[in-house]
Amino acid sequence: MRSVHNLSNHKKYISKDISIVESILGDYDHQCPLYSDFKDKIKSLISELLKENNFKVHSIEARVKDKDSLREKLVRSEGRYLKLSDITDITGI
Repeated sequence: MRSVHNLSNHKKYISKDISIVESILGDYDHQCPLYSDFKDKIKSLISELLKENNFKVHSIEARVKDKDSLREKLVRSEGRYLKLSDITDITGI
């Protein structure tokens, strides 16, 4: 009887985790254009500052984490992230 109870609790946690993942992904879909604009602006600002100060760089790369990568990260994290703002690498330069 105890194992059935533990299995039931496990299913509740899995269901809760799936719900959190889907909620975060929904927020990501909604905010993705903002992250993309942020990425573009930061890349532009860094480029301008480097140029104004006579730094020569080959290239500056910038990205927004794609949705599939975010989903994989959330699943691997096993409940570590509860909201989109908990994730610190949505954009990268």
